[in-house]
Amino acid sequence: MVRCFLVLLLSLSLAACGEKAPEAPTQAVKAAPGEGQSVAKGQAITLSVKGPDGQVKAWPEVEWRSGMTVLELLDAQKAAGLVYEAKGSGETALLTSLGGVSNEGGDGRHWLFWVNGRMADKGLGVYSLAAGDRVEWRFALYAEAKND
Repeated sequence: MVRCFLVLLLSLSLAACGEKAPEAPTQAVKAAPGEGQSVAKGQAITLSVKGPDGQVKAWPEVEWRSGMTVLELLDAQKAAGLVYEAKGSGETALLTSLGGVSNEGGDGRHWLFWVNGRMADKGLGVYSLAAGDRVEWRFALYAEAKND
């Protein structure tokens, strides 16, 4: 199973080589409300990133909207300073770098994400979020992460 995932990941990575990273979507995604405002409880999406050093950074809440994907959540956090690179779109979208840290390739560590404590079973370009979801990105080995 792990070997199949790594072959798929490597195939997607190789297929995406030389392609320009996708442009940000043209539709606006509301980021965290302005000063003095708050997102209605249960209507926000939270994002945290656990880097290679084990430190966790929590990003501002983002207002949820129907059909919002994890990729759109990352786009919404650009205004707060999130820096990432992705290749492909939809089912083939692949996060290649987050916060200046790139995937290591092969059997190395990669950026993987969890939603509400469960490792995602779909890619970031098609994983639809629900109101109140908690998204966490971790820089980890797939073999170890799938057992979390």
